[in-house]
Amino acid sequence: MNKDTIVDNLYKANRTLLLKKEVRVIVDGVFAEIEKAAARGEKTVVQGFGVFKPATRKARTGQDYFGGTGAVKIPETRVLKLENAPGLRQILNPKRKIKE
Repeated sequence: MNKDTIVDNLYKANRTLLLKKEVRVIVDGVFAEIEKAAARGEKTVVQGFGVFKPATRKARTGQDYFGGTGAVKIPETRVLKLENAPGLRQILNPKRKIKE
């Protein structure tokens, strides 16, 4: 699923009485706020969905399968991780009992 599909689904499901371009502005705004918070190093909590947390991946050595040179250095990088809320974990793993 991509952002356009989310906008289409929200618009078609009559969950809102807004125009499609207004729905797009709202969806874009939500993602923009998550991006801004991550850039500032802040976490974003979406109740019932999860927590978006900025994190740093340490530099490491990887394998270059195509260049034939063997090991390649991968630099440290910042990433955005999602820690699932218990309710979302239960939806993703329905046969498993999830601790709250």
